[in-house]
Amino acid sequence: MQFTTDCIHSTADLIIDMTDKARKITYRTFRKYAEGLDEIATAMGYGPWLRLKKDWSVSYYKSTYDGRPCVYMCHSAIEHVWT
Repeated sequence: MQFTTDCIHSTADLIIDMTDKARKITYRTFRKYAEGLDEIATAMGYGPWLRLKKDWSVSYYKSTYDGRPCVYMCHSAIEHVWT
């Protein structure tokens, strides 16, 4: 899956629908689906000093977004969506 959007650039209806249907997944499962994750994590400030998978405040989910299967991570109360 490719990065599609985040909640800031989406609509409330689409994000609420996605989060209502979500089920929690592991980082390992999320990583299998989230193409380009390393680049996005680096842009978010992660690196050798703090790995995304070690950040206890980030959670990962599987759901649907706008009728398409998706995975997303919730980081600092912002959903980052891959479809």
